[in-house]
Amino acid sequence: MEDLDHTKKQKVATAFGRIAQPDFGVDGLFFGTMGRRLVDFAQVRSGSRVLDVAAGAGASLFPAAERVGKEGSVVGIDLANELVVRTSAEIRRSGIRNTEMRLMDAEALGFSEGSFDYLLCGFALFFFPDLNRALSEFCRVLKIGGKCASAVFGKGPVQWNWYEQLLEDHGILRPDPVPELFTPLPESPSGLEQAFKNAGFGSVLTSIYDYDSVYRDESDWWERVMSSGDGVLFKTLDAGVLERFKASALHNIQEYKKQDGIHRPYQVYFLSAKKP
Repeated sequence: MEDLDHTKKQKVATAFGRIAQPDFGVDGLFFGTMGRRLVDFAQVRSGSRVLDVAAGAGASLFPAAERVGKEGSVVGIDLANELVVRTSAEIRRSGIRNTEMRLMDAEALGFSEGSFDYLLCGFALFFFPDLNRALSEFCRVLKIGGKCASAVFGKGPVQWNWYEQLLEDHGILRPDPVPELFTPLPESPSGLEQAFKNAGFGSVLTSIYDYDSVYRDESDWWERVMSSGDGVLFKTLDAGVLERFKASALHNIQEYKKQDGIHRPYQVYFLSAKKP
């Protein structure tokens, strides 16, 4: 089992390392907004010490750094070295002095017990081979009364399933198929709440949030696609294949076009839990 877990972690790190480049952003509208919302949901306070697990490109990390201020600090960790390097460079470029990135496994956090006031984990629980071990580590490194806040995808609407089918119809295969990287999570918020309780947390709360990413028009949506992980893949395709896929995709999204733009709906579960 440990060998299988290690292999999966390597695949996750490789997949995210592959898209660690200046135009990284899997639907930047969505993740940027959700990162700020996660910090708000956690009620991160000025002067706090925060750990951001699977910090990636910093969707939660940068808002947390702003929130804690000069008297606080933020440590982001990630399993993909390329993302650690890229986000570290962005921290330096931004002149942020209270924040750092480290290469680390969420299931084996290299911090002593009670090191942090808050722990954030946005859209990563489903990548951990051993969720119980990761959540136990989250609880361990928090101070007594410290808070963990996490975000995961809810069930949400299914009308955008056409996109995955369109990839298949055009013979476009991701190097590391996303579904193979996922670890099954409890299907309901109550199941996730129980997982946190089993790891030693108390006062577990869930909030269900429905959100639309709204793109100005077809060009705006396609630009977002091309700045995403899929865009990295698309740039390697034969020009004819890409043009045919693009034409089909732009045709399909007309169904989701409203007066204010093209809507991409999501549902998100936000969970908070305290270390008793």
